[in-house]
Amino acid sequence: MQIIRHSYHKKFNVEFLRVVADIHFDRPDLFCGRTWMSLIAWKEKENAWGDTEYTIQIVLHDHDDYDIGFVYYPEPDQFDNILHELINWMNDLEHGVICHDDFVDTYDTSFFPDYLGCRRKPY
Repeated sequence: MQIIRHSYHKKFNVEFLRVVADIHFDRPDLFCGRTWMSLIAWKEKENAWGDTEYTIQIVLHDHDDYDIGFVYYPEPDQFDNILHELINWMNDLEHGVICHDDFVDTYDTSFFPDYLGCRRKPY
């Protein structure tokens, strides 16, 4: 797992956190190359990816055009806890093997965690 804090842009002083983890499936042949998961989190409204404060985007990728995930919009007092839980969840996934059939059946309902009733939408 790789965790990187980025800070750039002279005008807005944008900061964001990026986390990347390798994800393993029991049927890797169903994807184009290796699968991985990325998480990007930011607090500032003036961000390159959106106009909402306190946002966490988590996506599962392969080496082609497979990108599926959720964007979480936690309340300010929930942000740190939800970010912590999502990073822990990614770490757990990185150290295990995901059953592809279970993933297909649940990715839009329960595969991606629904923490503390945090508002979220599909990516």
